[in-house]
Amino acid sequence: MHQIVTPRLTAQIKKEITSQFKGYKFSVRRSAIGSMTGIDIYILSAPYEMTERDHEQINQFNMEKFYSGRKLLDIKKIYSITRPHQIWADITIGKWDKPFQNTGA
Repeated sequence: MHQIVTPRLTAQIKKEITSQFKGYKFSVRRSAIGSMTGIDIYILSAPYEMTERDHEQINQFNMEKFYSGRKLLDIKKIYSITRPHQIWADITIGKWDKPFQNTGA
């Protein structure tokens, strides 16, 4: 059974993620479709180029097919942070209205 995502749980997950990823910027939002709740995690910036597009939705079911290297490890780590909370999580690199930023030199 999945937990209901509350504002408190959303804040807790954001805190856990940001503590593990120094130099990254995230937006973590509660999402609801009907009676189901989950969270949307947006990676707004990172110290390396995660995508060549403005934004990219992550396919969590075929990660090894589409992603590799540091990007794959980061995505897996973010999902591993959400998994103990038994919630649905969607990860997107960038947002439709806020393109991803590479902060690396």
